[in-house]
Amino acid sequence: MPSAAESCPRHRSERLDGAEPSSRNRNLLLGTATSRWLEARWSGGSESEIWLRHRGDSMAPALRDGDRLCVQSLLGAPPPEPGEIIVFRRGDLLVAHRLVAVGEEFVVTRGDASLRDDPPLCRDRLLGRVTRVEHERAPVRWARRLHSYLTHFRRGR
Repeated sequence: MPSAAESCPRHRSERLDGAEPSSRNRNLLLGTATSRWLEARWSGGSESEIWLRHRGDSMAPALRDGDRLCVQSLLGAPPPEPGEIIVFRRGDLLVAHRLVAVGEEFVVTRGDASLRDDPPLCRDRLLGRVTRVEHERAPVRWARRLHSYLTHFRRGR
């Protein structure tokens, strides 16, 4: 049986964060901070729902880069069922993928845009379920990508 570290590899393209990062290193730090903040907030019994911004295309077409996700804590909630989109920790990042199978100790997820299942994931890495999605409008998404590209280009000089 794989250990938690072996079953949870990092995937930079599939992350959620609560802010608008501008560089790769900052992205990883924000992912770490967001994951810890989310766990602390929910373990403290504070709010049960939190809005996060989705980054990446692993869940296209259901979730697109820039969409806002309302995530409900799994603490004290019924266990997630196959077909639901769940949020979990993968390394220091938060990931939103569809739940494919549920076992005693492990679950299996898959991004909608992927042909293969993700490696088995320890159940203790599950944090919440996506209950609502606000899709970002295309002009806003393209403006954000252009801004990111121009910022990166200016720094490279």
